[in-house]
Amino acid sequence: LAALHGLGVISRTSAVVYKKTNKSIKEIGAELNVDYGLTGTVRWDRKPGGQDRVRVTPQLIRVSDDTQLWSESYDSDLKDLFSVQSDIAEKVVKQLDITVLEPERRALEAKPTNNLEAYDYYLRAIEAYNQAYIASDRTKHEKTIELLERAIQLDPNFIVAIILLSRVHTRMHLVGIDRTEERLAKATEALNRALALEPDLPDVQ
Repeated sequence: LAALHGLGVISRTSAVVYKKTNKSIKEIGAELNVDYGLTGTVRWDRKPGGQDRVRVTPQLIRVSDDTQLWSESYDSDLKDLFSVQSDIAEKVVKQLDITVLEPERRALEAKPTNNLEAYDYYLRAIEAYNQAYIASDRTKHEKTIELLERAIQLDPNFIVAIILLSRVHTRMHLVGIDRTEERLAKATEALNRALALEPDLPDVQ
């Protein structure tokens, strides 16, 4: 959704601080200065033999009057997770009446990776990075890097993981956790790798 020209999306880092809050959606919306909130639950049912299933229940809420505009429950095989993500994005766009350009539509429908194990490492890396960002903790940053490197090893073309890897190295240098030239070189290396794969991708730019 963040790639859509008609929509501004608050970063995950800013939003994640509300993960266990008791504040209402109106209070959160006022603090973040947003018109809508997209919330919900994800339940992952791991079963022997690899027949994992996922249930996603998103809700789109208008902040001004705490009105639920849309909600739906998705129950599917884990291998169909990216189709579920794309469908949720499409439904949100429809509810908000946003015009989607063709390159943006392709981005909504794109799969970040075909390797679910790599995607699992990527999700764990996002969670680790949220903790690292808030605490400015070196160990948590290094844990994030380790998880991302595992994801990229499983899928060398996993562009969003490569972009995040560059960001993590960059932030470690920027905030003074590690101001060495080696750290900056690692950030640049990951960025150049992303540029080689997807030079026109907005996140890469």
